[in-house]
Amino acid sequence: TLEYFEKLGRAGVGFVSIENQIDYSTPTGKFMLVMQGGLAELYSDNLSQEVKKGWAERRAQGLYCGALPFGAAKGEDGVPVPHPENYPGLLMAFEMAADGQSDREVAQALSREGYRTTGKRGDRRFTTSGVRGMLTNRFYLGELTDGEDGWVAGKHEPFIEQSLWDRAQEARRRRSTSTYSSRPNGKRVWSLTGLTLCWRCQERIHTQYVYRGEPRLGCYGRQKGRGCEHKSASLSVYERQTVDYLAAFSIPPDYQQRILESQAEAETKHSEIERERKRLEAQLKRAKELYEWGDFTKAEYLARRSDVGRRLDALPASGQTEADVLARLAEFLADVPAAWMAATQEQRNKLARTLFDEVWLRDKEVVAVKPRRELDPFFRLNYEESEAGPIEGRLLKRVESYPEHGNSVLVAA
Repeated sequence: TLEYFEKLGRAGVGFVSIENQIDYSTPTGKFMLVMQGGLAELYSDNLSQEVKKGWAERRAQGLYCGALPFGAAKGEDGVPVPHPENYPGLLMAFEMAADGQSDREVAQALSREGYRTTGKRGDRRFTTSGVRGMLTNRFYLGELTDGEDGWVAGKHEPFIEQSLWDRAQEARRRRSTSTYSSRPNGKRVWSLTGLTLCWRCQERIHTQYVYRGEPRLGCYGRQKGRGCEHKSASLSVYERQTVDYLAAFSIPPDYQQRILESQAEAETKHSEIERERKRLEAQLKRAKELYEWGDFTKAEYLARRSDVGRRLDALPASGQTEADVLARLAEFLADVPAAWMAATQEQRNKLARTLFDEVWLRDKEVVAVKPRRELDPFFRLNYEESEAGPIEGRLLKRVESYPEHGNSVLVAA
């Protein structure tokens, strides 16, 4: 207010309030202006503070703040419950996403089935951006935003099973990265596009800029000022390490027999693993019963469920890989190094996606890769070969499990 009145004064314009009978161009008027502006700011700031306090109190009680998202309704006790009419549409949206449908296709399907948006904007047809926000809203997992960038446990029950949520997010991620090259925005696809992650903060590594035809990769978390200390590097730095590893990757003549023997040995541990799996599943069921009976708080139940869920995910999958599949994969892997050197960036990206699910970077190093599930026996066998004796140029050092990086088995370099 003071700034704009000063601009008016410099322009030779006076301001007089007929209703208040105040000439703001006089010394007394200027003083009244400062007082009125100060009171207005005090009221606005105090109102904002009181609203934030109220919302913070609701979050502390595990209650939702604001308009309820699609598929939810207010229960008799104020706790959100599934909406009797819209909840089937919510499930349909997540199931379609888990099956690989795009956000646009989900939006069209919801609108075609007669579902409409809820909230402040009223009854409208679904849009791509609206579906994107719905499919990434952790409210449906029984959580609430903490008012900043995090999430806390809510009082309401999860609307979506964790397994369905995970499948939907993974399918959306894969679809997003696999269709990157066909986007009409002029962005190029590089050899490691959509695969790289930061070892320090688990954020995505992406192309920051391209200088003289070569991209420089940097951490998205650091770019957003989230405290990550990852140092960026040119794509060629990481490509050289990838090529060195592929060149050192070897498949022994007796690979098939050795892998099958290893798989057969693992089968002997199958019953033991299954017993552990059933024990953990029983713990999950028991924790839910204790929560329903009131012996567990919401936070205790979520913590127990998360802990047991991580242990379940860490259990190795059992089963024997088919010999003919192994033979085809071995033939493919034998030609990868030469194919990589002759391929374009887009073709290298397809090759990398065939080999890896994730490539983890730390500063200027390729720290780890997560192989595709069907290729895991070859990576493990290659690791055993490197342990048996030193192999010049080999980058593979160990195979471990890192819970903080998605609890996945990674081949660490």
